[in-house]
Amino acid sequence: MDAIKLQPKETKLYSEFASFFKKCHERERAVALAQKALKLSPENPRALILIAEDELYRDRSKALMDLEKVIKLQPKNARAYMLLGRLLYLTGDYKKAKEYLQRAKELVSAENKSLNQHINILTKQADEIAELENALAEGTLEWKDYAILAMYYSERAETPDKAKEILYAASNNIDKPWLAHEMLGRILKNNRKYDEAVKEYQEAIQIAQENQNTDDDYQINSLNVKLGDTYKKMGKLEEALCAYNNSFTGTSQWGEGSWHSRFKQIGDIYFRLGQYDMAEVAYQYSNDPIAKAIVYRALNKYGQALSVLWSAIKEEPEESWKRHNKPVNKDGKPVNDIWYKVDYRLYLELGKTYKEMGQPGKAMAAYWEALKLRNSKEADTAIEELFGEKVPK
Repeated sequence: MDAIKLQPKETKLYSEFASFFKKCHERERAVALAQKALKLSPENPRALILIAEDELYRDRSKALMDLEKVIKLQPKNARAYMLLGRLLYLTGDYKKAKEYLQRAKELVSAENKSLNQHINILTKQADEIAELENALAEGTLEWKDYAILAMYYSERAETPDKAKEILYAASNNIDKPWLAHEMLGRILKNNRKYDEAVKEYQEAIQIAQENQNTDDDYQINSLNVKLGDTYKKMGKLEEALCAYNNSFTGTSQWGEGSWHSRFKQIGDIYFRLGQYDMAEVAYQYSNDPIAKAIVYRALNKYGQALSVLWSAIKEEPEESWKRHNKPVNKDGKPVNDIWYKVDYRLYLELGKTYKEMGQPGKAMAAYWEALKLRNSKEADTAIEELFGEKVPK
């Protein structure tokens, strides 16, 4: 970015940095730099493409205008044709989309494997959706086909209710209709329509219970977890707690990892509600030393917090691997020893515990260990608070 300061009117620099930040998944910075490039040069193809790509799910008419402008400026720009094909695919014009994708295929170099792969995937998807829509009209869809179509429609701004229509139709044509309501709940939750998602999950649970057999117990429990997750997103902690507790009913047994995860979530809710004693009980089953240490500190049980943290830090790699449900070989050893490293957050929590106990020297030592394992902002801040000044680099 220093280069921009030295040459603030160099359009190429803005577009290059915009592309860099896009690759780093920093959308806002990328878009801001691309817009600055366009102010300096309104016909900058690279910046126009980056803006158009960002607008595909926001303002498709603007994206269309920008891409058409790029093609006028650079008639052999393969990426512009690919994005036009993608835009038309999203609006349901598969035939026209395939024409643009074919043109992109003709223009792109064989060395550009990423763009070639993207074009091939989009072309295949356009063919698949067209076939599924024909099958829908003929009434010959299976459940997985309904699910694919529903996900496709849920991504299209023009057809937000089409996914619901597809899934309601599926619920009348499949053996396990609750699957359709569960998927609709997931789509609504992803779109932050939490109230509607709750209704769909509740409907799914009710249908699954009415048609219940032993094999469905696991699915009912899973539905309750998803209902709890949605309530948690809404800030309705009591309702989330009830749903999570319901996920332990029936004859189905959770896998060890899921079991620990459920208790961790229950403990988190009790902690947020200020019910530390109940959180302590839940965390005992969670197998999460950091969560246990946090609640012990809240209960002023510093000795137990230290014991939990030191035990986790000194734990053998294979035992840690098992605790985190990572793959081990026939001898119980981690599949890849190189991947094993003590979690820096253990030392952070250790430092916080010592600090609350009034032992700044030990707290500082723990924070430095955390910083050695990972150069995190949280460790930096903790050390600065103890030092009273910035951490020396």
